[in-house]
Amino acid sequence: MKKNILRIILLTVIFLNAVNLISQNSRMYRPLNFDLSGVKDGVSVKKATRNFDIDVFDDGRIRFEVNLNDINIFADSVNTMTFLDSRLLIEGLYPVVEMRENQQATQNYKFDLNVENNGVSEPMLFDVNVMYNKTNKVSTVIMTTTLNIRNYEALILYGLEPQINLNITFEVKRQQ
Repeated sequence: MKKNILRIILLTVIFLNAVNLISQNSRMYRPLNFDLSGVKDGVSVKKATRNFDIDVFDDGRIRFEVNLNDINIFADSVNTMTFLDSRLLIEGLYPVVEMRENQQATQNYKFDLNVENNGVSEPMLFDVNVMYNKTNKVSTVIMTTTLNIRNYEALILYGLEPQINLNITFEVKRQQ
């Protein structure tokens, strides 16, 4: 009986520690905005969402995933296809530790991340600006790139001209 109670307590502690680690990472990185802007039929358009996933790993890997349907990119398009892979995935390496620990007011970086949609993946150069707020120990990260969408079926079907701007904004909470 005592062994069963000890096992339950041990399993509960292990479970709570795992939940705590997961929630710490989700508190450290908070998605703020994901937007695409470009030109369609000669008119500037901008579509945005706060609903995207961000995963940052201590080894320097970063991964963003957004469902293009969440930003209503197809809302006024008659070309939408139900089998279309509307997931846009952005991943690669970036200086996680340096960006997390650097306390300068602003930091600027450039690095490549792969942008993938519908099985097509291309490296894109991102301009990254990090603004650190010393008062609340939060950094705001703004990542910007220009995509040529000729190979991204989901975006082509929307009818955008080939060059679009992609902006990702998120917060990094500094560890105390």
